[in-house]
Amino acid sequence: MKNLVLMLLGIGMMATVSAQEPEKKGESHKEKMEAAKIGFITKELQLTPEEAQKFWPVYNQREAELDEVKKAMRKIHRDKKIEEMSDAEVDKSMEDLMLLRQRELDIEKKYHTEFKKVLPVKKVAQLYHAEMKFRHEVMKEWKERHGHGEHGQKGQPDKKGGK
Repeated sequence: MKNLVLMLLGIGMMATVSAQEPEKKGESHKEKMEAAKIGFITKELQLTPEEAQKFWPVYNQREAELDEVKKAMRKIHRDKKIEEMSDAEVDKSMEDLMLLRQRELDIEKKYHTEFKKVLPVKKVAQLYHAEMKFRHEVMKEWKERHGHGEHGQKGQPDKKGGK
């Protein structure tokens, strides 16, 4: 079990390093990000092997359910431009988005309860913080890689006064 945690951390570190290299055959960007996220969350939560064994199946199921909702949201956003839609179509799209956002919240509430069944409540709270921290790190790295400053504009100085 201890080896499982070490393996997950290793995968996360390899994904972080390999994210800076060209993609290898058969390994998608999404797979690399998922591996990095697993390593990051495992490290941040300091999961024991027993916790990891119970936690990851629940977490993966939550992610699968949330992915379905996000796909539906993206579909609504890309179907038509607002300018090309009638008022009734725009209204229906907004209603559909609200229903999807509610579904997203319902999933989060459901899995909050499930997480508390497999982890101490403090680690559940740390999970949410770790997810936010991971997203922040990914965005920060993306901005640095694409030459964007603190506020997302190329060439703008960051808070420290650099470029």
